[in-house]
Amino acid sequence: MKNIFTNNASRNRLFIVAISIVIFIIACFLPCLKTTLDDGPYYGYQILSNGWIAIFGFVPTWFSNIAYLFVMLYFIRNKLDAAIGASIIMVLLMATIIMLLIPMIHDFETYKLIYIQHVYSGAYLWIISLLLPLFFSILYKIKANKHSSAAISTD
Repeated sequence: MKNIFTNNASRNRLFIVAISIVIFIIACFLPCLKTTLDDGPYYGYQILSNGWIAIFGFVPTWFSNIAYLFVMLYFIRNKLDAAIGASIIMVLLMATIIMLLIPMIHDFETYKLIYIQHVYSGAYLWIISLLLPLFFSILYKIKANKHSSAAISTD
């Protein structure tokens, strides 16, 4: 198996992944969202451990965490097209959080509505951690295209 950490570009990608993971972990220990369902805010670790349940409320935002793992894997392996493609899926899944901005009936007996009342710093850090590999995948792809087009023009 080829060693993926042999050159500076690989080390740079690994550094970006490490920064993204550190930001993700920090987000897990900060308050992220406050909804009308409970009094206190939900912390990142609570959302990470229980968020998959939201699929039953037609809010698959949590599954962007799964896509994030694929983005990181493709990014580390320098498969930038695949990383960008997985990132697009990840961003679409993240965008479903908008569903919680619209009041939804949570309890059909009392018709209690649930929606997001406040977004805290943990949610913003989570978004940054997930978008960081996408940003650098696009940046590296542009750099690679410029490099390959410069090599073609010198021939």
